[in-house]
Amino acid sequence: MGKKRNSNKDKEGGGEAPGKSKNKAVAHPHEDSDADSDAGSEATHLSLDDDLDSVAGDADVDVELTESDELALQERLGGHLDNALHKTTAIREAALKGIEVMLSKYIMPEVVEKWKMTLADAVEKAIKRGGPEAKTAVKIVALISLQLGVDASELVVKLLEPIRSNCADESMSLAYRAECASTLGLCGYLSVDEVEPLLQCLQCVRNVWMTVKSGNSTNESVGLFCAATAAWGLLLEEKAKGNTRIVKDALTTDLPKLCSYLESNQVEIRIAAGETLALLYELGVSVFQDVNFRPSNHQHSLEKLELLATDSLKYRAKRDRRVQRCSFRQVYTAIKERDVPSLTIKFGGETLELDSWSSKLIYDSMCQALRGGMNAHLKRNLILRDIFELGAPINGGVHKMDKLQRMSIQTIVDKARTQQRGKQRDKRTTNFS
Repeated sequence: MGKKRNSNKDKEGGGEAPGKSKNKAVAHPHEDSDADSDAGSEATHLSLDDDLDSVAGDADVDVELTESDELALQERLGGHLDNALHKTTAIREAALKGIEVMLSKYIMPEVVEKWKMTLADAVEKAIKRGGPEAKTAVKIVALISLQLGVDASELVVKLLEPIRSNCADESMSLAYRAECASTLGLCGYLSVDEVEPLLQCLQCVRNVWMTVKSGNSTNESVGLFCAATAAWGLLLEEKAKGNTRIVKDALTTDLPKLCSYLESNQVEIRIAAGETLALLYELGVSVFQDVNFRPSNHQHSLEKLELLATDSLKYRAKRDRRVQRCSFRQVYTAIKERDVPSLTIKFGGETLELDSWSSKLIYDSMCQALRGGMNAHLKRNLILRDIFELGAPINGGVHKMDKLQRMSIQTIVDKARTQQRGKQRDKRTTNFS
């Protein structure tokens, strides 16, 4: 997997580090006949299609930020931060949403660095207030990590304390706890270098997914399980680099429990459990340097995976059966034959190839945090480019434009906006006539 995140202070350098393996991940499956003939268009994880759309559909022009642009962003961020401390709840919520959009859309580590203490103060107060503000604030913490990496370590460690507490609090909503779990995983992977906070985050998300009931799960508990297992996998992948005992404990103690979720009544839980299982096998091979690594319940796990890969039970929804078979064929093949297909992602004239479960997990987690901003960040975010070993940005990672080109693009945008508003006015006229 890609190397540990370099801080923004070490921005140059690209190429592949000596001894580093290629990025790996799950790919589109081999096509089968009959009912699975269209399965090749499905991704192994239910969220991956949306993630790919977020990359391909990022239509914003990636323009180099000039000095005046950065000043404008600073002013805009400052205005949002002022409003984030306003007395009116609606104004605070809108301001926090504005900050979230800015951090996902723009790569601006220098601006974030300058405002990070004020930003941390606003986020901390929002988390304490609870409600929609807290959920947005938790997302912002993950975006700070994506902007600053290990440069934000001290600040992020402090902010993760209340997030960890809320993630473990069963009185909180399941959707909010899922957001907390995702942030714990991503921030732990990107920004936290200290052993103790990492272990606390790892233990927290482990306790969360292990307490989700596999039978009769609700949609919100499904989301919590998927977020917690993904965060657990990210933190395990990070800890595996320096602590084989952590991985060994997970393989001997937690792997059997994870296998029990393969029998869940929810397809999302079954797939999340299966892909996390594949990640554990991959970590076992890496940590113990044994391509023939097999945990104690290996045969039992293979039997369960084979059943799910060929499942044709009619009481399951047709789409669920198709997606499940598609996913578990790859999980089964990867565990039995050590054959993991690759997934190629194209962006801005570049190509990212994922060909391991760990890199797929990292990619999916970042897509979830950045949404439509993933394309721009892959092009120019030095932290992401370092993780995926993409090297230095090509031509600075931006399309440079002169003033005339910028005006032309703005004219097109303005015209499209005017046409859209005209259509909306026509609809309103029709409704009232």
